[in-house]
Amino acid sequence: MYHQHQTINLHNHQRTFFVGDLHGRKDLLDEELARIDFRPENGDVLISVGDLIDYNSDSMELLKLFRTPGFHAVLGNHECFMLDTINLLENEDIYSIANFIKDIEDVPTTLKEQMKDKKKIAQWPKALNR
Repeated sequence: MYHQHQTINLHNHQRTFFVGDLHGRKDLLDEELARIDFRPENGDVLISVGDLIDYNSDSMELLKLFRTPGFHAVLGNHECFMLDTINLLENEDIYSIANFIKDIEDVPTTLKEQMKDKKKIAQWPKALNR
């Protein structure tokens, strides 16, 4: 079961930014954060409104980034799908399943990394209050 909402205090922060539908494009996020001179150490906050992952290869890097101070996220449908898929696969042999997927070379590694992040990601709410 996913958390429905979470309250975060934005009153002590300098600037608050929102982003959505990155779909693994950390390169684009990095460009924009540099452009706006984003500095979490100075109190800047970035909130993802969902769909950090999928489509592109930097999904795992985005998940790691959004576990650091100054970054918050709510679950998008792609994160929910990933969590549901991991839940289904936990009782299966990932290597056997990966043998059926010929287009993606690192499916076992990626799924193992996502399984490690599952508990943290599952704590992301579906909505934020302030």
